[in-house]
Amino acid sequence: MISWIYVKAKAGYCLKWYFHVPHLMDLAKIGIPLIVIGLIYTVLLSVDRIMIIKMIGAKELGFYSIAILAFTYTNTFPKLFGIVLFPSMQEELGKTESVTGILHYVKKPVFMMAHVFPFALAAAYFIIPILVGYVLPRYTAGLVSMRILLIGCFFISLAGFAQNLVIARNRQVLLIPFILLALIAGVGMNYILVKRGFGIEGIAMGTSIAYLIYFLCIFLYVLIHAKDHKNILKFFAQTCLPLVYASLLILCLEFFICFDFLILKNSVQMGIFAICYFPVLVYVQKKTDILAHIKKMFRINA
Repeated sequence: MISWIYVKAKAGYCLKWYFHVPHLMDLAKIGIPLIVIGLIYTVLLSVDRIMIIKMIGAKELGFYSIAILAFTYTNTFPKLFGIVLFPSMQEELGKTESVTGILHYVKKPVFMMAHVFPFALAAAYFIIPILVGYVLPRYTAGLVSMRILLIGCFFISLAGFAQNLVIARNRQVLLIPFILLALIAGVGMNYILVKRGFGIEGIAMGTSIAYLIYFLCIFLYVLIHAKDHKNILKFFAQTCLPLVYASLLILCLEFFICFDFLILKNSVQMGIFAICYFPVLVYVQKKTDILAHIKKMFRINA
């Protein structure tokens, strides 16, 4: 109300209340599912915290806040891409009414993010432990769960691109069973892993599996209408291979490079990782000209 009053006073727009039952019903068919999706999706993103406070305790939730911090900041970059692409996707769909015609609004950004995002996740993997070790040393117990949850962040972040396509097609009701399935899987996995003594690391693992399930469900739905099985498998392989490569690279660095001095160890590991991962970034630049897209993204948001 304050915003409405301010706009009316400062902009001089002639704003009037408008109430028309048929229009209200049409909007409700679109809006109510979106509200339900928002509520369930919020629970999906919060179920790990809810189960920690319920089953383990507030102290462990404090340690887990490091994982939440890493997840929140690394998830920002893909969201910026989604905000820029969603209006273009809606415009194209309005012109053609063809799902096949706008699939590139999903496939291309997912291809770009799948290759670039692991580098951002690796940066969080190496940098955040340094910050925690010297600024919040009492929270180092949450670093393992952070590293596990970063894998789940990869899948839930990419799922947003397919989610936007489903909403653009006005099929948002179909998102509800997908999110519910992921939520139920997450609750079940978290419960089992906590009962088996895995603690907050088990919560991070179960939550990441739930995010993976949502990622698979929503992309299968989007691709099944326009792609054959061979191309669908190719899409998932191209999407997941950069994460697999980055994960194996990090495991090797952790095994072969061990220093007692945290800053030196993580700095060396990050440097070697950047060198080894740089060919992937060069490859995606040649394929998609991602730097031009990033410049456009920040120019639009500015």
